[in-house]
Amino acid sequence: MFAVNDEAAAIIAQLQLEPLPEEGGYFRRLYTGDLTELADGRVRPLRTVIYYLMTRADFSALHRLASTETFHFHAGDAMEMFQLSPGGSGQWLKLGAAAAAGEAPCVEVPAGVWQGSRLAESGTHGYALLSTVVCPGFEWEDFTLGNRDELTSAFPAWAEAIRELTRD
Repeated sequence: MFAVNDEAAAIIAQLQLEPLPEEGGYFRRLYTGDLTELADGRVRPLRTVIYYLMTRADFSALHRLASTETFHFHAGDAMEMFQLSPGGSGQWLKLGAAAAAGEAPCVEVPAGVWQGSRLAESGTHGYALLSTVVCPGFEWEDFTLGNRDELTSAFPAWAEAIRELTRD
C-alpha cells in the first residue's frame, strides 16, 4: 500500500480537498449552477464543478452518474480510466498531459456509463490533479457505486477490470 506523498499532501491542503466517500480520492466542490427542472421532473443545478485528486494510495471505484461528467487533467501522473457502457462494451482511456503519447487532456463520461480510474503505473508524482464538470449538476442521489459481484455477472468479459476497480 502506498502513502500520500508530501507533494500530494501539500496540494490537498492548499486546495482544501476532502476525502471523497465511497468512490475514493479527494475533492472540493468549486461551483454549483442555478437550479433547473429537467425533462424527467428532477430539479438539479445546471452544472457542478469540482477539483479531484487521486493518489497512488487509492483508486476511483467503479460508479455511474445520471449526468454526463467531463474530466480535465491539470497536473501529476496520467490516469487510466475504464468506461463500461450499459450495452456491455468497455474501454480503457488514458487521461494526462502527453497528447503525443496518446493521453487525452479531457475525457467525457456519458450519463449511465460505469467509470473507474487509477494512476498509471509509469507515473513518478504519485498523484493526479483534475477538475470535473457534471451537467446537469451532481447530486448524491444520482450516484451509484458499483458492486463487484453484480457487475461481474452482468459484464463477465470485463471481470478483471471490474475486480481491479471495485472494493470488497
